[in-house]
Amino acid sequence: MLSIESQNAVGEVFNTGAGVPTTVLHLVEMVKKILGKDKINLFATPRVGDLRQSLPSISKAQNLLDIIQRWIFKLALILLMNL
Repeated sequence: MLSIESQNAVGEVFNTGAGVPTTVLHLVEMVKKILGKDKINLFATPRVGDLRQSLPSISKAQNLLDIIQRWIFKLALILLMNL
């Protein structure tokens, strides 16, 4: 929402992220725990360009929009899944 309201954001593109490295398998494990499921298998042959781990830089958004990280990724995921 800050990017909509800020003049500093006009014409800019921002990464969003949790501020910590996250693997797909870690994300799957968190989803399993939140849903109370034992098995969620999402394996396929890796493709060229697939990311093994993601840690987007959110420094541009922090600098131009004067934001701070307010959410712990797992808590945000729990809230999102319970909407």
